[in-house]
Amino acid sequence: MERRGLWKESCEILEYIVLDLEPTDAHSYLALARLESRRERGQFRRWRQGGDSGSNEGGEIPDEESNEDGKDKGGSRAREIFETGTYHCPESVHLWHAWAMHEQSLGNLEKARELLEKALALDPGNGYVCHAYGMMEIQNGNFEHAKELWNKGVTNRPSAALVCSLGQLYVSTGDPQSARELYSANFSLLPSERERIEVYLAAASLEETEFNDVAKASELLKLALNDGRTQDSRPYVALARLGSESGSVDDNIVRKRLKEICTKQMERVLKGDAAFPVKDGRLFNAWAKLESKSGRLKKAKDVLKQGMQLYPE
Repeated sequence: MERRGLWKESCEILEYIVLDLEPTDAHSYLALARLESRRERGQFRRWRQGGDSGSNEGGEIPDEESNEDGKDKGGSRAREIFETGTYHCPESVHLWHAWAMHEQSLGNLEKARELLEKALALDPGNGYVCHAYGMMEIQNGNFEHAKELWNKGVTNRPSAALVCSLGQLYVSTGDPQSARELYSANFSLLPSERERIEVYLAAASLEETEFNDVAKASELLKLALNDGRTQDSRPYVALARLGSESGSVDDNIVRKRLKEICTKQMERVLKGDAAFPVKDGRLFNAWAKLESKSGRLKKAKDVLKQGMQLYPE
């Protein structure tokens, strides 16, 4: 309903659920609070940009819609809902996490930290909380605390987001070897093919850019392609571009590689061969981009048309 612009109607339904039907329904509190949070963040951005409330800069964030109903004048309706929700559902990690993200979006970092600590007290290894908390710390220059949080998350419940973020942090702080060891240790621990491919891509990029080992990068990308049956074209694109970061391969070679892969893909798809694993048009987009970069606009259009013919959606 919200997507159709029926914001008030959505709020009324969710309020009916948590006030009249089920006051301990954490999911409904979460949905209602997020709905209000999105609206308030939009108002906050307009306020910061000096929109309709330019004369109020530095004061309370205006809340015209809430004021019409006589609710929460000059305050945060989302915060009120989060407070009520966590009172009735104190064990809901999702509510504490979402509330922290709301406070962070409004610049209330100390409050956000306090709420994230409460979430971690309930579930110390929660990957979503550890990752979000670490990202907030990175944005504020607290690299060591971010490293500690992400290491905790990886140890308890590894995910591609945690592993890749921690690996990038190691690299940015001058320790690529720790990133290499981290990636290698977690390939087999990640729960899904999609997540493993994310880490294979990060590891391959690390080998090429930090260790100048193109052969190792190629090996990792081929492992990604052979990992299950995931329909992911990114390892193919990365393989085609291999060597371009170090300058050992120019655009012409990359373009030739992409052309070969796309031609092979087109032939197999048109023959009805389901063995070729790529089921999207990213490869054609990458090829067309290089043709356009070289000034061959007509060729770029032809390549895009071929991609759209195979992948109309």
